[in-house]
Amino acid sequence: MKIDLLISVHGASNSGKSTILRSLIDDMNGEIEKEFNLRASVEYREYRSSNETVTVRPQNVDFVAVFTIDNRIKLGIATGGDNGRIEEQNWKFLTSSNCNIIVVAGRTKGATVEKIEKYAQDAQLFIPLFKARCKKEEDRNGQDVKFKLVLINLLKKELTDLLK
Repeated sequence: MKIDLLISVHGASNSGKSTILRSLIDDMNGEIEKEFNLRASVEYREYRSSNETVTVRPQNVDFVAVFTIDNRIKLGIATGGDNGRIEEQNWKFLTSSNCNIIVVAGRTKGATVEKIEKYAQDAQLFIPLFKARCKKEEDRNGQDVKFKLVLINLLKKELTDLLK
């Protein structure tokens, strides 16, 4: 399976990786519709469930979202990546869903980094990003908005290329 783009969001525990990715998921349909005049369908899978998917976004748990755009492009986003086992579950689900674009969370060292580096070998383009932890809540909110905009712009650029 060809993966056109893999983006990993690395950071320490409680740095806001999952929060950023949940917010990205919440905004992606609107961004796709606004930019490309297309509506994407989305399915979710909670980590603690089987491979069963649902159409309602899970609350207060890590999950995987798979967007299908124009019936031919799949964008997968996984909000959790605290250990190698979760990283591996995410990867299996996202690749079996035939995602062209994959965004994952991961820690800054250990098994998650090793898994992501291994998976990067299957991608045409790999972009690792680092999410720093902010000391002040007001600084974190501003940083999170900027970080999410970077992700949205990277994804829109790749989708533009794939939709040609």
